[in-house]
Order: sequence, then C-alpha cells, then structure tokens
Amino acid sequence: MLAVLKAGAAFVPLDPSHPVERLKGLCTSVKARIILCGTDHAQMLSEVLDTVLTVGEGAVAEHTADDGTILPVVSSSDAAYVIFTSGSTGKPKVRSPH
Repeated sequence: MLAVLKAGAAFVPLDPSHPVERLKGLCTSVKARIILCGTDHAQMLSEVLDTVLTVGEGAVAEHTADDGTILPVVSSSDAAYVIFTSGSTGKPKVRSPH
C-alpha cells in the first residue's frame, strides 16, 4: 500500500472471493489500470483487468527498474483509497460529501 501511495496513486481493496463480474465493475467504477496481487490470485484476477502485477517474495524485484524515473509529488489532499459497500443491492453506492 505504501508503494502505491508513494507513486501518487490510490488503491481499492478487492476481495478475490467475490465474483469476477463484481470485481470488474469495481475496477471500471474507479478506472483502475493495474491490479497488485499475490501469485495465488494472479490467474483469476487476469480475467478482471489486463494488467496484473504479482507481489510476493521475489516478485517485487522482478517489477522494479532503476531507470531514473522521478516519482510524482504527493500531497495530503490526494486520494489514498476507495472503499465500496453494497448493502442489500449488491451495487456500489456513491456518497457525496454534501
């Protein structure tokens, strides 16, 4: 999670026990481009999104590059994460602060 935040992004926790269609809907709602997961869920989650990066022992070194890329500036006003609740409808609810 820290790496995601330091990269200037936000994360959405996904429950791999949920149906693939629900996970696809959540990813579509937040315009997710990458899923980070353990190696045990990579195959199933590749049905949800095209870009799935495995995180685990040895996997981090595989996905890192020392190419001089400068990370974005992150501030306290940036989004950190999004949590969806479904209630009885099974669909994500959008809440407005107003």
